[in-house]
Amino acid sequence: MRPLPLPPRELAQRLTKSRAELVDSAVTVIVQQYLDSIANDPASKNQGLPSWTTEIAGKKFGLDSKNIYIAGLKIPAAVLALLPIPAGNIDQNRAYSHLMDLRADLLYAARRAETMEEFKKVIREIRIRKEKEREFEKNQRTAPPPEKPLTP
Repeated sequence: MRPLPLPPRELAQRLTKSRAELVDSAVTVIVQQYLDSIANDPASKNQGLPSWTTEIAGKKFGLDSKNIYIAGLKIPAAVLALLPIPAGNIDQNRAYSHLMDLRADLLYAARRAETMEEFKKVIREIRIRKEKEREFEKNQRTAPPPEKPLTP
């Protein structure tokens, strides 16, 4: 008999799952079994892509598994791969773009706040300098107080 890798209490703590983890595991198993049953359904085997075509004024319009039909013009469906259609999840791309817009707005606001603080600081410094210059000019125009005579 091999020894346990950890003391029994620590092993039990590591093996127990929270309620949320148990529910997540159960849901995962149920969904996977459902997907497997759909994949194993004999009726779903050998089913081709649907044909979404119609005749309008004697001309074929629509899409089937091999071609795209526009006013009697037959274009191979493989041409779709060459079109500049954004790949991936469009909602996810939009959410990412929105997030990047918010980030740009925040960075702009931060730069603007820094600029405003710098502006206020420069204005304060200018006011202090001007006040000192006025005080200096005022002191230049007024005579110093008379000195007291020295008495021995």
